[in-house]
Amino acid sequence: MATPFAPENSLSALRAAILLGVDVVETDVRLSADGEVVLLHDDTVDRTLAGSGSVESLTLAEIRAMPMRVDAALPGDFGCERVPTLDEIFAIADGRIVVELEVKDTDAGVRTAEYLRDHDVEAFLLCDRAECDALRAVVPTAPIMSRPETPAEVAGELAYEPPPILVHIDPTDAFLAEVDAIHARGAKAYANAFLTADVEALGDGAIDGYRAMFEAGLDVVQTELPHYALMALGRLPDDAKP
Repeated sequence: MATPFAPENSLSALRAAILLGVDVVETDVRLSADGEVVLLHDDTVDRTLAGSGSVESLTLAEIRAMPMRVDAALPGDFGCERVPTLDEIFAIADGRIVVELEVKDTDAGVRTAEYLRDHDVEAFLLCDRAECDALRAVVPTAPIMSRPETPAEVAGELAYEPPPILVHIDPTDAFLAEVDAIHARGAKAYANAFLTADVEALGDGAIDGYRAMFEAGLDVVQTELPHYALMALGRLPDDAKP
């Protein structure tokens, strides 16, 4: 949940996304040493928390005892922020925003799929082929976003039953040619704007790149600048730039 408004993977970032009117928020799932799902991007806590060590070697209590490292440029006080759990995320998100959970290790993905099976919340799991297979072996109806490595692999990803909720593709002509097939299967097409529209927006403030991605048939665009993408969609005024 990286935004310019709050620390990544924090409850404050989740609240900021909801306030902006974002449709989907992305976070990452890993397992602690005691088998609890925690929302952390890296395999160590060194970059994002005031501590050190691998996530898999630390208990949930040990991880939760570490304050988040906060960029000094961020306004506000985030001293109370700790690494969230699934319960905490969905207590805020449920009914307000869809949660994308990127699988950072297979065991965490399986545990999260079981959580989603047992709770009525709006979410899906981003997984590569091996991870998606492992999730579906335990939870056959797990809501997944598959991530084919090449356009030729899209058809195989669409063969899942039930089909993926979304298919993660690169915003290239070859991948975009598969959008109709994705839609025909009842799935949505998803791509990152990090190296395209985000770069354009930061460089000269233009938001045309986001508009072009949606016009190409993409349903969901992942961005570090959600307010810019929302301006491109006409859901925020042009003067909403920070």
